[in-house]
Amino acid sequence: MALSCYEFFKNYAGDETRIKWPNDIYWRDRKAAGILIENRLETAGGQAIWDWAIVGMGVNINQARFDGAFRNPVSLKQITGRNFDVQALATTLCEYQEKWWKKLSAGEGRDILRAYHEAMYRIGEKVKLKKDSSVFETNVCGVTEQGQLHTKDVMDRYFAVGEVEWVLD
Repeated sequence: MALSCYEFFKNYAGDETRIKWPNDIYWRDRKAAGILIENRLETAGGQAIWDWAIVGMGVNINQARFDGAFRNPVSLKQITGRNFDVQALATTLCEYQEKWWKKLSAGEGRDILRAYHEAMYRIGEKVKLKKDSSVFETNVCGVTEQGQLHTKDVMDRYFAVGEVEWVLD
């Protein structure tokens, strides 16, 4: 889902579009879209098997102003200066989702992970993360096949979704 939203947004906003782990879409250092995913896993024979997912996406399209409670938001309108037909864009976004769903269904996990790394926000860069009440600097290395964020500083670290938050200056 992150890759479909990324490709969709990049098509209009350009190469400065990135995926901020796990699944926010950023343009430069500003949040352009957010994706929430709830997965259900079943256990069979001691192995977790994906059963279903519910996905919600919020993509900033024609907003010119945002509530002050949001940190660094940006919309396609602000980037391009154009108004967009939201229904037409929804159809286009669905086409990108179908493309990536077909890849997932075909077992192309390695290609998906490679594409995610190519689109990843701040990969290869030093960032600040917060875990519990501690803020620390670390280098973003990528994401594992299990979806963990891989970073490196004095040691390799692996974080599950929700375990750390980004500290953006």
